Parts: sequence; C-alpha cells; structure tokens
Amino acid sequence: MPAGEKCFTIRGEEYHSTTNPNRNVTWGEESMLDNLLRSMNEQFVSKGIPVILGKFAVIRRSNLTGEDLELHLASRAHFLKHLIQQSKANGLLPFYWDAGNMGNNSSALFNRYNNTVYNQQALDALMEGITE
Repeated sequence: MPAGEKCFTIRGEEYHSTTNPNRNVTWGEESMLDNLLRSMNEQFVSKGIPVILGKFAVIRRSNLTGEDLELHLASRAHFLKHLIQQSKANGLLPFYWDAGNMGNNSSALFNRYNNTVYNQQALDALMEGITE
C-alpha cells in the first residue's frame, strides 16, 4: 500500500489502533449498524414482513503483519459476532458470504478442496453470535 493511503482494516470501537490510526474505520461502527438493523425491524419485521440479510462478509487482509494483523483479525471477529447478534435480536435472518477458496485475502470460511475449516476464528465468531 502506498505511503499515506488509507486502508481501513480495524472495525469496532473497542479495537481502534493507537499506533496506526489510519487503519481505523471512521464510519459504520456498532452504533450505526445497530440503528440500521433496528430500522429494518421497525419497517418490516414488526409488521410481519421477513427480512433476509444476504451476502455480508468482512475480508481478511493478508497484507498485514504482527500487531496490525492480530488487531484486524480480532476486530473482524468482533464485527461478525456483533452483526449476527444484532440481526438475531432484531428478527433478521443473516447469510454470510463465504467466498470459498480465494486465498488469504478473502472472506472464506471453508477450504472446499480438502473439506476443512479455513478460518476458525471467523466461523467461531459467527457461531457465538447466534448462540449468545
């Protein structure tokens, strides 16, 4: 990434980087997401209209290393869990977009070539969001 270019890789108010603030998302944090999901509940679900939240994902950035990568992965898991929890709380049915075998820079959960879990952390976050 060229010097000075912003690539937001940290999402979640609790996860903002103090050492690399250019990586922090500047919009769309939890409160905005909560408001949007609540609005969908008020506009549709509460009136008996089902809502499917289709094709959401958070790309895993493989170009990061060290603390930047760890913080990115933790914030990514947090976002996935939070989105699932809030979707469930608002009566929405979420569907994760599993990009399959697209390499490290993807939203893949499963390796379809050898039938294994590719990204356990993201899968765990999704499952925790549904069960908590």
